[in-house]
Amino acid sequence: EEMKHFFSPPDLDPDRNVREEYTDPQANFDDFDQTDMSRGPFKGNYTAYYSTANSMIHKVLKDRKGIPITLAIIYSAIVRRATGVEMDPMGLPGHFMLSTTIINQNTGQEDLVFVDAFDGGKVKTLHQVQVMIASNFHVPWNSQFLTPVPKGEVWKRILRNLLNCHDLANDEKDSIMILLIFGFNEGSGSLSPEMKRKALCILCEKVFQW
Repeated sequence: EEMKHFFSPPDLDPDRNVREEYTDPQANFDDFDQTDMSRGPFKGNYTAYYSTANSMIHKVLKDRKGIPITLAIIYSAIVRRATGVEMDPMGLPGHFMLSTTIINQNTGQEDLVFVDAFDGGKVKTLHQVQVMIASNFHVPWNSQFLTPVPKGEVWKRILRNLLNCHDLANDEKDSIMILLIFGFNEGSGSLSPEMKRKALCILCEKVFQW
């Protein structure tokens, strides 16, 4: 209930295109005060869903807008710090949520519940999530969907989101830089020699301003 002060449903604006032009990813951490709620609660960024800022935690903290995966990371961090409860990241078809277990006051049994940080932190039952997956994404339910996403895979998903955003903005240089980070994470063999050469040239250009 207290999390409603930190998260609210996204503003829906169907008349605006969700694809936004490339935005500068640079931001100053010093400008952000984690105790300052004057900027308002966190919410899903429907109107600029494909902005690179949505996949950068420092940008989401400053702008208070993000996509499901970054908002879920922030939500879980607040819960962990406030209560010590670790929430599981869940990579459901078409959507990213969090899950945890609570004690059912009627039965005394543990129930699995889901939190949708993108939709104002709404708490949903397993049945509600199954209905959402079936109706919104037309995917048959599979028990494997209940397997939490490892933290390393969460990192990779954010990189893939960034890569997709840079591709949509036709920004080849930043796309290659993301691939370079992916290459270091997965091992040098995951990048072709040509991609390594391009990435090295771009890295030199950015670092040494050649």
